[in-house]
Amino acid sequence: MSGIGGVSGRITPPTTAPTTTTTPAAPAATTPAAPAAPAATAGTVSSAAADARATTAATTARLTSPTVRVGKLEDGATVSFNASTGKFSVKNTAGRYVTSPPAIYRAAQAVAAGNEAWLKDAGLGAAGREKLARTLEAGLAAGNDAPAGLPPKQADQQTRSASATLALTMAKGLPDSDPAKGRLVAAYVAQMGKESLKGLKASMALNLEDAVKSGAVRLSAAQQADLAQAKESTLPSKPPYDEWFKNGKTSLNVKQYIHPEFYDAMLNGYIEQGFRITQGRRGDEKIKLEKDYTDPSTGKKTKVNVDVIKTYAEGHKPEKRLFDDMSDKNTDIEFYTGHSNLGGNVLGALAAGPKEQDGSKWVVNWMCRGTQVLADVYNRFPDAHYTTTTDPAYVVHSGKFLGGMFQGIAERKGYDDMWNKMGDTKLWFGSRYGEQLKDWFTKPNDPRILGVRDLDKDGRVDLSKLSGMDPLYNIGQKKVTESAPRLQPQAVTANPADLPGDKVMRGVNFLNTILVYHQDEAEHPGGNDRRLPAGVGDKIYAGGWYKSDGDEIVKVDEKTVGGKTVYEVKVNSKYANQDVDSLGAAIAYEVNKHLTVKKNGDYTENDKLRGALLAGEYLSYMCDTYEEVSGISRALQQKYGFNSRLTFENISAAIEADDKGYVSPDAIRELKRRIGSADPRIG
Repeated sequence: MSGIGGVSGRITPPTTAPTTTTTPAAPAATTPAAPAAPAATAGTVSSAAADARATTAATTARLTSPTVRVGKLEDGATVSFNASTGKFSVKNTAGRYVTSPPAIYRAAQAVAAGNEAWLKDAGLGAAGREKLARTLEAGLAAGNDAPAGLPPKQADQQTRSASATLALTMAKGLPDSDPAKGRLVAAYVAQMGKESLKGLKASMALNLEDAVKSGAVRLSAAQQADLAQAKESTLPSKPPYDEWFKNGKTSLNVKQYIHPEFYDAMLNGYIEQGFRITQGRRGDEKIKLEKDYTDPSTGKKTKVNVDVIKTYAEGHKPEKRLFDDMSDKNTDIEFYTGHSNLGGNVLGALAAGPKEQDGSKWVVNWMCRGTQVLADVYNRFPDAHYTTTTDPAYVVHSGKFLGGMFQGIAERKGYDDMWNKMGDTKLWFGSRYGEQLKDWFTKPNDPRILGVRDLDKDGRVDLSKLSGMDPLYNIGQKKVTESAPRLQPQAVTANPADLPGDKVMRGVNFLNTILVYHQDEAEHPGGNDRRLPAGVGDKIYAGGWYKSDGDEIVKVDEKTVGGKTVYEVKVNSKYANQDVDSLGAAIAYEVNKHLTVKKNGDYTENDKLRGALLAGEYLSYMCDTYEEVSGISRALQQKYGFNSRLTFENISAAIEADDKGYVSPDAIRELKRRIGSADPRIG
């Protein structure tokens, strides 16, 4: 791959939703008994009449029962709502009522899983809906009156998050004529404006915008303005000018890290834009550049200072410094031009870099493709504005990018205007011929971010084309380890929705990337074997964890959207204690099998070998040590019925055999030659 990224830096070896019903079960202290049916007078009523009266009495009892079943969670707990008291309750599988986390949060989890029918259950009634609305209005403001300076209570955060999910869901189902709808929307918008938890505020804004676009909710002009302002917390429309240029500051400070093979092309972009070298000489390990940009409408100047630092993809591993300046409050833009190593360089830099951000930052990662680790960057630095690549972005047009960015900053423009300033430079190679280069960079306000980001770290992307917007901002997730024997299931009692899901995100996002490259090779002689569905890359979404009685690792759900099939990958919660890279390799193997069978109706030995190579690609790019990749390779061997010759040495040698790196037929043949039969009845 000749673009930024390619294969440089790879590790090589040494030399079903439940039915909603009305139920009388609830805590005795909060649930009055249903009225008894009238007793029949002996000898005066026929058998048929008695049956009819009994049926009527049962129906009356159901309709007047104050307890409505909300739904059953994956951990077996059932959630109910008492229409008389306006309170939720949760009963576990042992029949005990539990209070932690708050029952309202469990109710929101049930609704997020698709249990919405109870909101229209006859047992709820008008009075019950009014009670529910009042409960949600109060819940939205839980903890707002806490004394300043004290850390927030987790229960308050969970109550606010749950109330937001339930209030918006309820409002979407009510007619515009219902006064409760307007009240719920007003309470939702009001809390969104003052919400102190940034992630929850962003989640509320995204879900409200989605409801407005669908026509389920209407906003006043003032509420629309509040929504736009809240949305800035997650998809900022302009750089943080107020922070950058406060106290009379007029300069912009940039740290630019460049791999040597791209040094001249990137530096030429700066020189083309009129930058001058003020310290050092061209080719030095470090040089300083500067240029004054002028806002033509005001005449004000912004001096752009750039520290250019050579960094290296292999050997020395200084690419791990790429986020060092996140803790430097004087650095405004953290800029990297170099190999992606399919995300490995970014992950290495995150591991070695500072844990916290100091000062407002715009991070630009110009590399072969960066969306596969976008969620990792956001999870480490949630306050940063982030730009990365959706496809290999070549540096030959760097001047256009730099000019649009810095001139836009000088004029204090938004990201949309900056991208327009980059011009209509067209790509001149490959299957994307004629597309605009700027479309290969994600703006910090780019909606495409939502398809690969996981705001609440639950393993489900913010926006999936299969399941829509993530409706609940998860708070207070359970702890998981990375201590389980590799690819061996362990019993987990926690509700899957409570498990942190970064492990799911990593594997799915990497798979999207490797499949994009794999399928690009289909255009060339000797490319891929066309056994996978065309265009599947970037149509796979992370769906978090699920509960299963079996020991399978993943399940894949499918849906057709706009005439194209999209896929959602969920991981069995029995594997929650796996290390992230064992799971990443297994996801690659398992989804390859699903897609192959879907397209061809069968699964051959060559298909199985392709799965091993895709898993090996994950290991070679994303793991740090030989011991790790060797151990995971042995686990793959045992899990899927390979013989003992499926070692990382043989996997890596097969990948390298044709120097393509993206699982070609030649690589499959080479792995077969090295390990012999991969059959043992396929697996």
